[in-house]
Amino acid sequence: MSTRFGRGEVAAIVTVILGTAVVLMGIGLARGAAESSSPPPRAVQPGGPVEPESVVGTWWVEGDPTLDGRMVAFLPSGELTVYGDQGCEFYGTWQLTESGLATVGIDSWTTSCKDDAGQAMQIADSVAAIRMVGDAMALTTSDADVVATLTAAPDSAAWPESAQRDEDLTEALAEPYVPPKGTFGLPEGMVPPTPEQLTSGRWVPAASGSNAPGWPDEPYAQFVSSGSWSGSDGCNGQGGSWSLDSQTGEWLASAGPQTLIGCNNVDVAGILTSARTVAIEEGQLVFYDAKGQENGRLAPAE
Repeated sequence: MSTRFGRGEVAAIVTVILGTAVVLMGIGLARGAAESSSPPPRAVQPGGPVEPESVVGTWWVEGDPTLDGRMVAFLPSGELTVYGDQGCEFYGTWQLTESGLATVGIDSWTTSCKDDAGQAMQIADSVAAIRMVGDAMALTTSDADVVATLTAAPDSAAWPESAQRDEDLTEALAEPYVPPKGTFGLPEGMVPPTPEQLTSGRWVPAASGSNAPGWPDEPYAQFVSSGSWSGSDGCNGQGGSWSLDSQTGEWLASAGPQTLIGCNNVDVAGILTSARTVAIEEGQLVFYDAKGQENGRLAPAE
């Protein structure tokens, strides 16, 4: 049996709970934020939109040196597995809206993949959209650069051996697809942040104060331009990937595994992953859920 490692081995954050090493995510930047009244032009993405349910299935990866020739299975549950040679498997999550905004994250892997894990995580984090180009799907960045191209892999006889041995794969692919909740759009007068504003600093809960009792660490989030985020709820390390449409404010974020230390915490990951739009108001990030209700604010750290 292969040993499964997590994102935190690369981030060098490991916490032991109940005798089990729980691996965390972590990459970050720091400081500042401001408002903008006119969003910058959106990069023109190649091809056309992809129906989210049509992504479900198995695909060959082409065009990326690290993942080229491997097979990725996008499961209806929102999970994914990348299969390679010699038992190498990457595990993670994916999301896609009807507009094409996407997040792809890799958070763990088997032992034989560990040399490629860091690069694979960076590739996944950089995906901000999924587009149809001819008969293939293109995974692209927010600047419309193609990260990798996917072509259909329906013939199970040609799958990597590790995929052929995965007895649960066929059954998992047959499960019903549940799309992510939609968005009501931003309230009138609210303006989306630019990626530069989002990644310019560390953000903390706006209403909390920095010295609340019961917090070993200050809750925060840091967004990296490559598409990853890291942070804390005050007790547990958190992190994942994010995507933003800076024209409309549409937002997607994922979160990977974390420790479960109890304290008077603020679920920063919950705010980010439940939000479907984001605005900036008086220097604060304002997140809205699928019903258009405000579900959290983050302010620049002092």
